[in-house]
This record gives sequence, C-alpha cells and structure tokens, in this order.
Amino acid sequence: MTDFSVKKKAYAKINLTLEILGTKRNDGYHDIASVMHKILLCDELEVCGKTAFANGISLETSGNGIPCDERDNLAYKAAEKYLEKYSQKSGKKAEISIKLHKIIPSGAGLAGGSADAACVLRALFETLGVLNEKELFSIGLSLGSDVPFCLSEHPCALCTGRGEIMTILPSLSGVYLSVIFPEEPLITKGIYAEYDKENGEDYGKDNSQKFAYALSENKEKDEILSYMTNDFQALCEKRCESIKKACTMLSRDGAKSLMTGSGSAVYGIFTEREKFEKSKGNTYENGWKRFDYAL
Repeated sequence: MTDFSVKKKAYAKINLTLEILGTKRNDGYHDIASVMHKILLCDELEVCGKTAFANGISLETSGNGIPCDERDNLAYKAAEKYLEKYSQKSGKKAEISIKLHKIIPSGAGLAGGSADAACVLRALFETLGVLNEKELFSIGLSLGSDVPFCLSEHPCALCTGRGEIMTILPSLSGVYLSVIFPEEPLITKGIYAEYDKENGEDYGKDNSQKFAYALSENKEKDEILSYMTNDFQALCEKRCESIKKACTMLSRDGAKSLMTGSGSAVYGIFTEREKFEKSKGNTYENGWKRFDYAL
C-alpha cells in the first residue's frame, strides 16, 4: 500500500470524576458528567491505504489483551464504519491496513479500545477525507461513549450527555501521576443497571462541575483534587478486591487515589515530587503493572 501511510499514538485517558446523573434514557444510555484527562500511556498504530475496486480492511496486532476476532476490535470497526460512509459519499473504495501495537491494558477503564478507534478515524479523516467533523464524531459516538473525547485534540474536558458534549478545560499540570493495573481485567456488563438498583434516584451531584470550575480558575491543587469521585468504584470493588487495595496503598504513599472508568485500573495523583519518587519503587503486588508520569 503506497497511497498513504500514517503513524499515530492512541493516548489513554483517566476519569478525574465520573458521575451518573439519571436513569436509563430512551436510547438506552445514561446521562453522565465526567472530567476526562488524557495521559502519556498510549498504543501505537500505523494506518496505510490505497484506492481499490472494493473496500477491504486488514488488521495486524501485537501486544496483550487484544480481541482474537478482529471484528470485535474497535480499531477494525472504526475503519469499517469510515469506509462505509466514505464510499456512500464519494463512490470510491479503499483498502486499509492497520498495524496496532497494544500497550494500554484492556479491561482497565483507560479507554484503550476507544483511543485506538479514534486514532484510526482521525488517520482516515486526514488522508481519505470526504467526511466532515460532525460525521466523524457521529461515527465515533456510535462506537463508544469515550470515543468522542479520544477523537478531540484537547487533553482535558468536562464530558456530559453520554460523554459526547465536551466543555474544554485546561490541563491538570504540576502534579505527578501513577497508574496501577492489577492484571485483573474487569467486565462491567450491567454495571449501570446495578448502579440504578442500588442507588435509586440519587442523581443530584455536582462534583464534576466543581472540579471543572476549580481547574478553570486555577485553584489550589488540593482543592481541585478534593472533588475527584467515581460513582462506579464501590460496585467495582465488590467485583475486584485489588481496586480497593491499590487505592489504599497509593493513598498511604501520599497520593489522592481513585479508580478510572469502570476499572480495574486505579491511579494516584501526587502533588509532591518527593512522595511520588519514593512511591515509584513500590510495586505492591507481583504482576501488577504500574505506569508513572509527570503531568
């Protein structure tokens, strides 16, 4: 394939807040509010393509935690949906080759699959074109609620609706981040229904709005971080004991800790470099993956 070749990085995200704001909507989804932030942990992709007589997609993968069936892979699905729309609008066909090296753990709440999908969509948008931004984000939303944020070029946003309505925020800077994955992928099918059952009509929350305001106004780091919250954490801790254990250990090291997404990865944010550097030497459990970055 010689018409184009694009290499991109698909960045993971963490949820600094995640709140459920209502029961199931008519479309089957829930309204949420979440401050999402991209981090340096990333997958690596190369997307190549050429004009052809028929649409075709090949996917070559390396790394761990990748669905065996390529049609279950969000990067593959993203290319499939883009080419379908591309052909409808242009009357043209294309063959696409995707090479995906997986580094972001799967089943961790880090949006690895969503980031891969967004990366493929952005690569095809920049090379094949034809579609507009609205159509691009519509495809992204059809693939998953985290994909629109991953598609955006901004590192931090307050995401509402299903997650597709974004209010851009400044990055959280001057802090240090540790992400721990207990090597226990968490399947969270039915988690929203379980949350509804246990919490009734408890949807009056505003920590996400408070976090967004404090971040926008450049308040003290401790005040900003005091609004961190994840409505799913208590439920997920019942399914995976390592979540609570990892959060407790990060907290003991001096971090403000929280689960991201629907787990099972957790993260700790340190405001003091000395405590962060000291914590980096603590792996806690054999086999747990840890990623450390400065924000």
